[in-house]
Amino acid sequence: TFQRFVGQSIDALPEKPANAVWRLTCSKCVAQSDVGWTRMNVSYDQETRVIDEISCG
Repeated sequence: TFQRFVGQSIDALPEKPANAVWRLTCSKCVAQSDVGWTRMNVSYDQETRVIDEISCG
């Protein structure tokens, strides 16, 4: 599972599969709150680039 990347740098994420939908956004940045059940959301600290949350939707 991707939850193992929480606490690691976003650079630790594997290459995104061609058919996957990922949203990478800094935890303090503005992001549209639309729901996409097939999307993986990755939130990270902009200064440290450390992932603080991974969720679906």
